[in-house]
Amino acid sequence: MSSADPFSVLEIERKGATLSDVKKAYARRLKIVRPDDDPAGFIALREAYDQARNIVRYAESVVDDEPSEASSEQAGRENDSEDDGSEEISYWYDEDLQLQLNSSSVGQLLEQFCRWALDEDKSSAEDFMAKLSAEPAFRNPKDFRALSTQLQYWVSEQADFDCYDYYDHFTNPPEITRPEWLSDDLIIAIEARFNWLQEQPSNPYEASVLNCIIELFEPTLLKHGHLDTSVTRHDVEAIHARHVEEESKDEYGSFYDRKNHEWVDMSPAAVALRDAEKLSETPWGSDNLDAWRELLNREELQVIDQFQSLNDRLRHFICQKTGLNDKDAPQRPRWLSARLICLLDDTFGWYNQHGRTYWEHEQYGWLHRIIAPHRQKPDIEPKFQNWETLDKKSFEYLGYQPMPWFLSGAALLAGYASFRALQTLTWLSL
Repeated sequence: MSSADPFSVLEIERKGATLSDVKKAYARRLKIVRPDDDPAGFIALREAYDQARNIVRYAESVVDDEPSEASSEQAGRENDSEDDGSEEISYWYDEDLQLQLNSSSVGQLLEQFCRWALDEDKSSAEDFMAKLSAEPAFRNPKDFRALSTQLQYWVSEQADFDCYDYYDHFTNPPEITRPEWLSDDLIIAIEARFNWLQEQPSNPYEASVLNCIIELFEPTLLKHGHLDTSVTRHDVEAIHARHVEEESKDEYGSFYDRKNHEWVDMSPAAVALRDAEKLSETPWGSDNLDAWRELLNREELQVIDQFQSLNDRLRHFICQKTGLNDKDAPQRPRWLSARLICLLDDTFGWYNQHGRTYWEHEQYGWLHRIIAPHRQKPDIEPKFQNWETLDKKSFEYLGYQPMPWFLSGAALLAGYASFRALQTLTWLSL
């Protein structure tokens, strides 16, 4: 995975981005980056979506839109003169701190800590942390958790740790640099109040950040006797594997391969595609054609969703093997015989389809060129029409039919003028 900013990959602004913005941007990019056409690009897009979603979730976690009844009563006792309505929270990006901030109570505490840490003439760490601990938001469990999480990310970023690129941490241990402002006294004061080294992450993103915190804090805490033994690092890849399996679990026994760092799809369509790839590597013959026929007639592939999935996968596979987007004319390999081409066309009906999207249209057009010489069929005119080229003010946009001449603007205006003229003549004749 690249270390590109996930918001740049999604083509949205980081400042003020919401979870809805991230989801809309991901859906918009999916129309361009298709998994069949650009697997690497799709993986990068999916990783950017997951990272941006985590960043926004943690940024929005400081907002308490619906406070609990107990916290509301406590707030009312602390300040009876305060209005019942909650104040609108604003967001902004601070260039000096390189951090997204907000006007909530947690956001204010985060800003105080960051500005104090970077101040060369700051007060002692214990005095500042004691003052910070006295704030009401510090005593609220939800606000305390949000502040703790935000501080973890900021400290790790200040240590030149790329917390977004946790996939690379599987094989390449990250290098971190302890910032000058992170003194021994501050490390001890932070750990005494937040207890970061004892936290358990819920996802690989959090695990990689906590490992960075351990690398920064452990030497100091051991030196000053606040730790007896070294702290065990979190297995980021194991947490990632469990996280992926929980999100992608299916009924076919698909699993995450930790050795190759990839998700192994065990659905009937995926298994059939892998078998088809093996058949394409074996010497061609009648037995090979029978193996293809047996593969396509498998009982588990007759379910509509698996049949359609295999159709999409094989269409992409054949286009790849024949040089789509690489050469001007299809290059038919030896294993792709005329009989196999006819078998695939009889099974999926590729020659009579044109696709619903631009990339499907390109694939079907390419397959038409491969199939036509072996089926004695003439080249057919493409029926795909990009909606962006249509006139949105005409009936052609709604139904792909040209607008009747009598409904054009000029014809309607002429008819109205004729009606008014006839009405005037009738009135004068009376």
